[in-house]
Amino acid sequence: MTEVEIGEAKDILAPIITSGLYKGSTKISGKATPKATVFVSVFHKNEGDGAGTVVNVRVDDGGSWETGVLALKVGDTVRTSSSLGGVDALQSVGSHFVVKATNASGTKITKTKGTVLPK
Repeated sequence: MTEVEIGEAKDILAPIITSGLYKGSTKISGKATPKATVFVSVFHKNEGDGAGTVVNVRVDDGGSWETGVLALKVGDTVRTSSSLGGVDALQSVGSHFVVKATNASGTKITKTKGTVLPK
C-alpha cells in the first residue's frame, strides 16, 4: 500500500515582464505568483544554439521579482517560466520575448547615413 499526501492546489501565473527589454538593458523585472520561483533564460543571438544564461529569482510576497543580466543585444531572446511547490513540469508556465532595437521611450532606433537635423 502506498500513501500519498495530497497538497493544496495552487494556480501558478505565467511571469509577466514589466521592465522594457531594450538594447543595453541590464535588469529584467516583473510580476508573478507570490513566493514562486521565476526562471529567466537569456539566449544571446549569434552565440550558438543553447548558449545563454539562466537565473532563478524568488518572487516576493507582493508578487514582484527582479534580476540583473548581461547587457541585452538586439535579437536576444528572453524566456521566463515559474514554479511553485517544487519543480514539476506540469506546474511550469512561461513565455518568451525577443529584444528589439528601441530606446526607453519606445521609439525605434534606425541607422542613417548623412546628417540628421531636427524639424
